[in-house]
Amino acid sequence: MLLNYKAIIRRALVLLVLLGCVLSILQHANDSIRKHSHDEVQRNIHSVLEQNTETLTVLIDKHKTLVESTANKLAYVYTSPKFVQEFISRQEVVKGIYKYHRIGFIYPNGEALSSDGYFGNLGFREYFQKSMQGQVFITSVTRSVLDKQHPLVNIISAPVRNHEGQIVGVIFETIPNSILVDSMSRGVFAEYGSNALINNNGDIIAANSSSNLTTLHNDLLHYATLDHDQKNLSVWQQRLKNSPSSNVMYFDRDGGQYLHFAPIYLDGIREPLHVAVLVSKASIEAQISHFNNYIYNIFAALFAAALIGVLYYFFDISLQESKNRKELEKIAYVSPLTKGPTYAYLKKKLAKVKRSGYMVYMDMRDFEIIRSTLGNERAEGLLKDIWTTAMQELGPHDMGGHIVNDFFALFLEAKDVASVESRLRKINEKLLMLSTAKDLPNLEAAFGLAPYSHGDDIDIALSKADIAKQSVLSQRDNFYAVYGEAYTQAYVEQVELEKAFPQALQDKRYEVWLQPKFDCFTNSIVGAEALIRLRNDEGQLVPPFKFIPLFEKNGLIRQLDEYVFRTVCEIQKQRLAAQEKVVPISVNLSRVSLYYRNVVNRYAAIMQEIGVSSELVPLEITESAAVDNKDILRLTQDFSIHGFKLHMDDFGSGYSSLASLNELPFETLKLDKSIIDFIGTDHGNAMVKHTIQLAHELGMSVIAEGVETQEQIDYLKTLNCHCIQGYYYSKPVEYKEFEHMLQQG
Repeated sequence: MLLNYKAIIRRALVLLVLLGCVLSILQHANDSIRKHSHDEVQRNIHSVLEQNTETLTVLIDKHKTLVESTANKLAYVYTSPKFVQEFISRQEVVKGIYKYHRIGFIYPNGEALSSDGYFGNLGFREYFQKSMQGQVFITSVTRSVLDKQHPLVNIISAPVRNHEGQIVGVIFETIPNSILVDSMSRGVFAEYGSNALINNNGDIIAANSSSNLTTLHNDLLHYATLDHDQKNLSVWQQRLKNSPSSNVMYFDRDGGQYLHFAPIYLDGIREPLHVAVLVSKASIEAQISHFNNYIYNIFAALFAAALIGVLYYFFDISLQESKNRKELEKIAYVSPLTKGPTYAYLKKKLAKVKRSGYMVYMDMRDFEIIRSTLGNERAEGLLKDIWTTAMQELGPHDMGGHIVNDFFALFLEAKDVASVESRLRKINEKLLMLSTAKDLPNLEAAFGLAPYSHGDDIDIALSKADIAKQSVLSQRDNFYAVYGEAYTQAYVEQVELEKAFPQALQDKRYEVWLQPKFDCFTNSIVGAEALIRLRNDEGQLVPPFKFIPLFEKNGLIRQLDEYVFRTVCEIQKQRLAAQEKVVPISVNLSRVSLYYRNVVNRYAAIMQEIGVSSELVPLEITESAAVDNKDILRLTQDFSIHGFKLHMDDFGSGYSSLASLNELPFETLKLDKSIIDFIGTDHGNAMVKHTIQLAHELGMSVIAEGVETQEQIDYLKTLNCHCIQGYYYSKPVEYKEFEHMLQQG
């Protein structure tokens, strides 16, 4: 019995030692699990913060871009309430895309009108006052008296500036607060944490469980008022204003709370916004504590349960992070317009493979004109077709990605430019077929190329390709260019020209020169054509080919066209007032200006404002622009109704459409120099003769451009072509010299 008792004691001691070892191991494991779990929770909070920052940045920037682009367009119609109302009402078309309630315009006196018919005074609103000071502004969450179904809203506003840069009103967009709220993920803290978008003062713009954060903010303000917690409040607000990256603060209140926040920097918004995640210490402990409940129960079951719990926890975290990662990758790597990869995805993929070739920057020519013709929704649908067409011509190791709007990035694996050129040529051929199939103006891309080898900076290579592409946009006879240092200088010059344009226009450094038109039978001046010249800061003239193609691409040519027309009207008005000799001075209208629907009313208003007759300012429209524009019949008829005399310019340089002569109300035909140069040959003489005879039979007068020799003059006289323009008589001259020539008779 004694031996049995001793054996039992020994076994009990062994079991106690084993139990102590197991308990020690389990305690150590418990401590390790707690520490790791706490770190993992903090990482998850940071992951939620990063995800919300990315998502909200994209969402807010989308609506900010809409407001700014609308403000830029309003700069042309703000002077007429009727045009503003029509313009604002048209924004209802994209309401479903951007999911806003209304978009509106506020005049400087506070009077507002919106896309859904609201009229009232909003001058007392903070966003109006901020934007009238030049700011792009987003309000904190606001209760709307107009939106009963969705009473909580945010308002994004931006200043509307005229051509001189003066603020002439404010454009605003009202979006449901739920759009911002629904975009925020709360991760594993759905029942415990709060997520919010706040400004520098801690005011809430949007929150998907705002009670805790609101309470914290209100309590801090309350403490500050009572002088109990001014330090805590000021530290919080100071950190918000000075934090360039994510930050964490701990508030020892209500059991302790962690506030994680990170800034969102957006171009045009003066002060950064902040994404915040608020989690209580108790909720973090609650997430961890379930690992400790079983430690001191039955050893095997406890260990198994703890192991299963740990595995489940990390598996759940892994699944959540995987889901979040996929959502972020979808935003970053899938284009919402083309549904294909983005440039960011191209960069990621290209960095992983060891390939060399060429980075290509692809830009659709005149796409803004096509967009204004089709409308925003159809134009965006067309971008998907353009992307699909381009991708069909890429090789097995080539890649592509959408940058923004009508800009695309391509990587083509190739040893020389020739093989790249053949692929790019096929893309343009397929795009031309696409435009024919969809009955659109010709779709054509301009490409810039830059060599790329594995290990090179991809962004720098694409920037070089972009610079090379800029040189091609103005060259209709070439569709690609390879980067060289000379392109960098040309690109810098173009940027400077764009930047200096408003001030140069104001300083009248864009000068209107005149090329006289002569009657070859009397050798007297019977008219002139207005031509634009630019004088730089050193007083030297900049060749027109350096700035006109650039302005046709970026849309500034429209302002330049109006500037020339207004200047010519003022010249004619001054000469009439001084009772001096007056001859018609024709003004060119670019193809870009013709695509704006209010162009006729705009020019008629300028003419009426200055007070000159339309007969003194004929309008010249190139033959190619007339054939390309589907609305040209309506436009030319509207111009004629307003009394404008229309000249078809550059006839014979391209299309030579006889149908256009029969259908369109042009009064004068201007023969291009390329036809006049044929005079002296049998075929050339016949072509000039029959063209002039046809014009006369159609009741049109004829002007011969580019006449340089006596032989050409003599032949044109035999055809009864009176009006001559060319270096034979005079090159383009400054106004003072033209005035002297008129005085001399």
